[in-house]
Amino acid sequence: MMRVMHFGETLEMAKQDSRFSEHLRINHAGYEVSNELMDAIAKTPYVVVDNHIRADLDQLAAHISGKSPT
Repeated sequence: MMRVMHFGETLEMAKQDSRFSEHLRINHAGYEVSNELMDAIAKTPYVVVDNHIRADLDQLAAHISGKSPT
């Protein structure tokens, strides 16, 4: 449930990060998200930053690049 609740926020954070530019596009209808990014979001752990839960973008980038997350 947490992933669903924070999905939009994760996309907003990812669109501002060049590591995800080829996997996330914005058009007039909304977002175009690659299958690789969707898969990576499903695997990425969430962390607490300033009392707020969010996806760990470094882990997300590792998943999408095929590298083993640290």
